[in-house]
Amino acid sequence: MGQRVRRHRRAQGKSLEHLAGLAGITKGYLSLLERGQRAWGSRRLVQNTRLMHSASG
Repeated sequence: MGQRVRRHRRAQGKSLEHLAGLAGITKGYLSLLERGQRAWGSRRLVQNTRLMHSASG
């Protein structure tokens, strides 16, 4: 999951700081999620999915 989020974020030209700010988390925590070092809870997954769709438009 994290690798897919990272690929999509990069394809959209978004920085860790930008997406983390939208998600209300630190860029360090987002980095851990993207690298698979933290688990994606269901709430975080839904929130991130919404952010990725809104950020791409």
